[in-house]
Amino acid sequence: MRMVERSGGFKVWLRDDAAVEKELLADRPAEAELTGYGSNDAVLDYLMDSGLWAILTGMEADGRKCRNGYRPEVLNGVEVIRELVGVGRIQQCGKVLSDSQLMMQAGFNLVCLSRAATDGRAVIDSETLANDLGRASPEPAQRTFVEFVRELRARQLLRGKVYAADAHEIVVRYGRRHEQLGRVGSKYGFKLVMAINVREERERIVGFAFAPLQVSERVMLARDSSSVSLAG
Repeated sequence: MRMVERSGGFKVWLRDDAAVEKELLADRPAEAELTGYGSNDAVLDYLMDSGLWAILTGMEADGRKCRNGYRPEVLNGVEVIRELVGVGRIQQCGKVLSDSQLMMQAGFNLVCLSRAATDGRAVIDSETLANDLGRASPEPAQRTFVEFVRELRARQLLRGKVYAADAHEIVVRYGRRHEQLGRVGSKYGFKLVMAINVREERERIVGFAFAPLQVSERVMLARDSSSVSLAG
């Protein structure tokens, strides 16, 4: 990154890989922020260069009344990165939110990153991330998912004709007043069925269905594409 002064006192940081390489080869002093999740660098670069990143981060939380200073695509980018590094619970992603390199990839500027590093805290609070995600209804999430899978098909990234269905029970132990909550015996919760495109060493989720716990997998798979969110 290199900083450029603009009129009116504005500062702009530009990504300039060639200039950075030149400085390093000249053995000049440099500041570097390394990520603890370097194995995901290639995946992130591919998603961004291919345009798939724009689809994944383009979901608009329809329940959002104000932006709280953060662009929606930036917060969505943090969610994508959290999934890539395998952190299942938002409350446990403190290391991700404190990783300057990852947060820069998500879209936070250097002012936010420097301020967080100086104060010794995460770039954003995990509660901010959870609240933003909670403002998105299923509809925009489904539209984003379908658009993404259709783009994979258009790019021929889904190949082979082998598909599998995988069911998961999501057991709810607290807060059992949700109107769509299901029950089987003493268990309360929901059922998630995923349709998966299967290839050797590669599995991609291409559809899903979500229902109360007592609904059978056969019924869920037999629903039409609009309710099951199958992206064909």
